[in-house]
Amino acid sequence: MPDGAMNRRRWPAVFVLAALARPSYGDWKSDVGYTALRARLQEATPTGANVAVTQVEAAASGGAYLPDRTNPQFAGKTIQSRSGESGASSHATTVAAYWYGLTESLAPAVNQIDAWAATAWLQEALNFPAGVPIAETRRVQNHSWVGTWQSSTYDTLTLRRVDLLVERDGVVVVAGVNNGAGSAIPRLIAHAYNVLSVGLTSGASSYGPTVLEMAGRVKPDLVAPAGQTSWAAPMVASASALLLESADSAGILPEMSANQRRAAEAVLVKSCLMAGATKDEFVDWRRGFASPSADGSVPLDYRYGAGELNVDNSHRILTAGRQPASTAARVALTGWDYESVGAGASRSYYFDVPEFHYLQQLSILVAWNRRVAVSYAGGPVFNPSLANIDMHLYRSDGWALGPLVDRSVSALDNVEHIYLRHLPAGGYVFRITSDATASYAVAWDARVSAAVGVDINGDGRVNGTELEAFTACAAGPGIAPLPGCAFWDTDRDGDVDQSDFGKLQACFGDKPDGSPMGCGS
Repeated sequence: MPDGAMNRRRWPAVFVLAALARPSYGDWKSDVGYTALRARLQEATPTGANVAVTQVEAAASGGAYLPDRTNPQFAGKTIQSRSGESGASSHATTVAAYWYGLTESLAPAVNQIDAWAATAWLQEALNFPAGVPIAETRRVQNHSWVGTWQSSTYDTLTLRRVDLLVERDGVVVVAGVNNGAGSAIPRLIAHAYNVLSVGLTSGASSYGPTVLEMAGRVKPDLVAPAGQTSWAAPMVASASALLLESADSAGILPEMSANQRRAAEAVLVKSCLMAGATKDEFVDWRRGFASPSADGSVPLDYRYGAGELNVDNSHRILTAGRQPASTAARVALTGWDYESVGAGASRSYYFDVPEFHYLQQLSILVAWNRRVAVSYAGGPVFNPSLANIDMHLYRSDGWALGPLVDRSVSALDNVEHIYLRHLPAGGYVFRITSDATASYAVAWDARVSAAVGVDINGDGRVNGTELEAFTACAAGPGIAPLPGCAFWDTDRDGDVDQSDFGKLQACFGDKPDGSPMGCGS
């Protein structure tokens, strides 16, 4: 259907993401870290209490879009039909069970639900095409449907409304991408900048780059271990409710007004969920896809986003507390910050990996919203703007910048991500810069392990990394080790000399078959 005038009646093509029989739930709660969260927090585990939500569903045959209110999973819950009464949809019922079911979800205490049919939500809640979105009072939305107006103009204007809604009302919007490996990212609504787009851990779902507005962006943002994206999305939505409850309980960002705090918490939850996502499930996770992003211009994997949902990791990051940027104090190895950065300015976060240890893995993710200003010229005009935020990781010497370790510098996306393994002990700093004044949420998690033998970065090999570090520390017999060099006093005789080099030399390099010598750990 060709693009048309905004006042012409147009009905979008809206589809459910799956219409299958109720799946087996398997051990997905363990896979996404919920079992570990329960083991760690026990009765203090958040349940999504006091977090009201919105469920948007494509209407099935006969117009049914509501979950089955008689299902025992929804006992005691108020499911308000915002698009009129309808019969029960099996698709909506399964989505709801994963999201806020009493025993089948991560957020059983969610009990206030607004339910919308997707077409009505587009035209009444988003107020498309004539107005601005109505206020969203709920904290999380789930969209297990895909669609298009069959018009790039209409789709683009819808996405701008969604981004406006997220920033203005402080709502976490979760949207499934399409099923089918290699299928295109659906235009509605997973294409939006400010949403959390969700794919499948198996890779059997659509992936970017995006094609609307700024083409080439990465979607999905993260993945979950479900058989269909319809079920993966509410897994992420339920995790969002847990984190929002924890943020509210902790009273974070008390200096802000209630509305400001809601908006900050929404983007912070997105940042924590993505920073806490795991990559161990993938043998080929990389920034980019067929051609890895060696220059940092692509922040995520086009298939798997930041990785697989892990609510335990994300909750640890959130509850580690705010760690403000500073050039005079170091941050903890796990934490977050919500801050603004001016045009041409920077924010720096220094941290240390202790001597005799190495950085097993490091995940840092910064997220920020695309802003949409509304002006009026015979009707609302939606004017988007996006700051170009970049992130660099350096070694540090005291408070001085050392060599560049890695960077994430996408000119298209509104996330930047650094993920590394096997970094040696010492000082580090990640620095956030922007070309325009913008608020951002950054979350990080550094896992530190004890170094063994002369393998200083825990990668199982003794090679040029270790040789370079030893060379910088070697001082000769009878001379006390330089600061940060006690690790290389392997015989513990108070110096770093030729006898210590012998230990390195015996372990250096590989065997003829390419395997490590094996004496570095």
